[in-house]
Amino acid sequence: MADPPQGMPRWVKGAGLVALAVVLLGVVMLLATGHHGPGRHLGGQEPLATAPAGPAAGGSG
Repeated sequence: MADPPQGMPRWVKGAGLVALAVVLLGVVMLLATGHHGPGRHLGGQEPLATAPAGPAAGGSG
């Protein structure tokens, strides 16, 4: 009988290539936009409105 081939299995190499591609894509996106963090998801919109000021609920009636 022949000895099995030595080295990493093919699926390990494939998973490594996919992981490397995802990391490189993330780095390219980070460098292309120039900014990151939660503020970039707001899209330049105004801050969310707060509840209107007024008498407390359940006051005199």
